[in-house]
Amino acid sequence: MVVKCDPKLLNENVSTTGLTHEWILNKLDKHDPKFGEALNGNVVTEITAVDISVNQGYASHIYKTSIFVDEGEKNPVYKCILKIPTVDCFNAVLENMYGEEQKANMPNMDLMIEKLAKFHNVECDFYELFNEVDVFPKPHAFYMEKCFPKEKKPGVIIMEDLSETAQTLGIFGTLHDFQIKKIVKYLAAFHAHLLTKEQNWKNRFQSIAFLEFLDDPQYESMLDMSLNNLVKFRPGMFDEVLKKLKRIGSDKKLSSYILRGCCEELNLPAILNLGDLWTNNLMWKKMDDGSFSSEIAAFIDFQVPFEGNPAFDLARLMALCTDAEVRRELDTYIFDFYYENLTNFMAASGKKPEFSVNQFKTAYEYAYVHQAFGLSMLMMVFGQTAGMSDSEKAIHEAKLEKLILRGKLGMEDAVKILERSQPEWLGA
Repeated sequence: MVVKCDPKLLNENVSTTGLTHEWILNKLDKHDPKFGEALNGNVVTEITAVDISVNQGYASHIYKTSIFVDEGEKNPVYKCILKIPTVDCFNAVLENMYGEEQKANMPNMDLMIEKLAKFHNVECDFYELFNEVDVFPKPHAFYMEKCFPKEKKPGVIIMEDLSETAQTLGIFGTLHDFQIKKIVKYLAAFHAHLLTKEQNWKNRFQSIAFLEFLDDPQYESMLDMSLNNLVKFRPGMFDEVLKKLKRIGSDKKLSSYILRGCCEELNLPAILNLGDLWTNNLMWKKMDDGSFSSEIAAFIDFQVPFEGNPAFDLARLMALCTDAEVRRELDTYIFDFYYENLTNFMAASGKKPEFSVNQFKTAYEYAYVHQAFGLSMLMMVFGQTAGMSDSEKAIHEAKLEKLILRGKLGMEDAVKILERSQPEWLGA
């Protein structure tokens, strides 16, 4: 190892990462050219790793990692992020959300570990292809190591730390029209890149995580438990709409059509979707006073990208992150806005879209119905208040009420879409 470090630290694990000081220093020295410059020949005396993903993520620990070189020095000379897959957060959700009898019917934990490992490995693949592509902002990844649980290889991604200059709106964040337009412009730029360089990514992301969960033998019972819990939580509010939309979340053939199969019928290109685009995976630059700016710092978390419906990312964003009055107004012009930007970005390569705005809008409506129903599952996940103080609970409950209204109006609009376009998809 070229990096100088206190010998007593080399074989010690850093916090709860499971990684030693020596391992971290070796990887940074080899894969980040700026690391050596930051150390400037000094001896590393301490590495700290603080998990900043608490109550924010469900598939990974996110460690803000700081490296110090002088005894007693308060400021680190280098900072990065260690992203390590885990089932801990998912387990905590199950503990708080379900009773003992319900938990007994949950999926086998070994299968869940395999799924989370796959999510991590897909993100490694995504970074391998797009780390240097600058059509939308994202944290730069210095090193990726895939996860293989049976071989005791936990997996890790080391990436730049944006946490001091940027921040997400969190799981209850609400996006406004000007923010959606900024995001859609980046999506159009990404789609233009994909459509003009298909040879780089085509057929690399065929697996669709949203469909794989439907293969689990316990999925149907988990879905019923979640929906029943929501009905009990708000008697009379969701009973009818959930009956009408349940097929969207339980029929794999229909979901497969919505997420990919519709492309052929609508004569649309199957595009690589980011897959999990919502407020928790968007970082906004912070102002000097700590408030949010209107500038996007980074798109983050690429664990479930898939090739399919080109309007999926937009539909997920609108269903999960906008209140009804904003979404309904955006519906009057956002598709034209996307298409205009896509056309302009593709023109730089001498190409143009081979589909119409109306084709894209139809695909969006299918994907929106799918994601509006999906929000019904998330409402109960985000409603947990275990471990909170009374004041924290009061704030959390107010945020949840907004989310419940968003979900109610969103699902009602989804029913209207299906009554107009695909009534046969509706349940009794």
